[in-house]
Amino acid sequence: MTDGIRVTTHNFHYAPWYLRMASIGIDLAIVWLVVLLLIPGSFRFSSLIAGGHYNELISFFGSFDGIWFWLLPVIYMLIFWAVLSRTPGMMLMKIKIANYEGGNISILQALLRVFAWIMAAIPLLIGFIPVFFSKKRQGLHDRLVKTIVIRKR
Repeated sequence: MTDGIRVTTHNFHYAPWYLRMASIGIDLAIVWLVVLLLIPGSFRFSSLIAGGHYNELISFFGSFDGIWFWLLPVIYMLIFWAVLSRTPGMMLMKIKIANYEGGNISILQALLRVFAWIMAAIPLLIGFIPVFFSKKRQGLHDRLVKTIVIRKR
């Protein structure tokens, strides 16, 4: 403790950008496969199941499946980040989201991180550029919510 400021030194192995991007790709593939297979009307796939009665199905499910196509990834990330501090894609890449002490993130941090992640992505993915250059490999969303992505040992 120095002048009321807690000083800690950790020797984290920060996750490189390519592991983070690979985990996102895996997670999106999982989520969109679920949307494709489980939500009627998605990607016009239901017209095959319904014997070509696509128009009747799309009038009922049309806006519903479009919402799920974008909402399901958000729900997926929120649940996995809040409970495990990592998604299945992150598990495969052996990385996790951590607080600055290296512990699991809180439910509030997970919730805020989802919204910060979306805001970082909206303007042409500009919020992710710092991941390539910062010492701790933090994107804008990580800095705002005080998280790091580290290799799980």
